[in-house]
Amino acid sequence: MFNQIFTDMTNTLYSTHKLLGVIIGLLVIVRLIYRLRRGAPDDEPSIEPWQKIASHLTHWAIYALLILVPVIGWFG
Repeated sequence: MFNQIFTDMTNTLYSTHKLLGVIIGLLVIVRLIYRLRRGAPDDEPSIEPWQKIASHLTHWAIYALLILVPVIGWFG
């Protein structure tokens, strides 16, 4: 009996995890499309050039991870 309850709970949690992952993935894609079409706000004029480069690289690295991590999990 305990084994069946554990199996049912595991299946429910796994299905919920997948559903939330798909929803968040779709939101990330919509946000990325919006970002590419509308552009980003102008950089703060008081920051150094190296900080601008670092912030842009970090921003795009986060987008890449938001897409790659779920895809890798899906293949796994």
